[in-house]
Amino acid sequence: MRKQVFQGLAWRSSIDISEQILLIIFTAILARLLTRADFGLVAMALLFTRFIRIVTRIGFGAAIIQSQDVTEAQVSAIFFIQVALNGFISLGCFFAAPLAASFFKEPNLTPVIQTLSWLLLINSFAFPQILSRKQLKFAGYSLVELFSMIIGNLVGITLALKGYGVWALCFRLVSQRVLFSIIIWPILGWLPIKPEFSGVGKLFRFGLNMLGANVFYYFPQKKAFILHRLFRSPDCQHKSKK
Repeated sequence: MRKQVFQGLAWRSSIDISEQILLIIFTAILARLLTRADFGLVAMALLFTRFIRIVTRIGFGAAIIQSQDVTEAQVSAIFFIQVALNGFISLGCFFAAPLAASFFKEPNLTPVIQTLSWLLLINSFAFPQILSRKQLKFAGYSLVELFSMIIGNLVGITLALKGYGVWALCFRLVSQRVLFSIIIWPILGWLPIKPEFSGVGKLFRFGLNMLGANVFYYFPQKKAFILHRLFRSPDCQHKSKK
């Protein structure tokens, strides 16, 4: 067990460092090809979708990892529940996109949010990574993450060179998550079986506790920004423009 833990830490540390270095390089390239407005639109869209994710993400992954008696059938049940929930949340984000664009006072934000909202559903298909962490098998999972990150950024750079603007950044993220969610299945060799929903209640309750903790820690971190957006007066906006 100790050997597995140290190997896992070594894999994650090396991959994290590699990803940070590559991310700086890829972002520098994209910054030369795209405008600040393109980056701003994606940043606002991600702020909205990640906010929705934080306040709706039930900690199924943590529940499965900490449980010592969860069965394969119950794990499969959690997978199907998570896909269904994230599907509804993605739909909600999609239809709420015009409201978010109005909040940010940026009409061009609507299609960007509608595109990135599907990341919530796509991420649910990367479910085998939870089992990889539970079993302390970080090698395959980490290499897939690095590979998909590289390919996603190459897709973004290619689209930026072709003049796609903000959509180069959008499809950089989408292609990265789609690729990861596809490759992770054969790499980890897991497939869902017939689900057993009885007994998942305790996992669900643990996940809700994790959700509450995430929301509790999220709002103090974002309080300044939220208050700024909610209570900024038109006079202040006019002065800032001047």
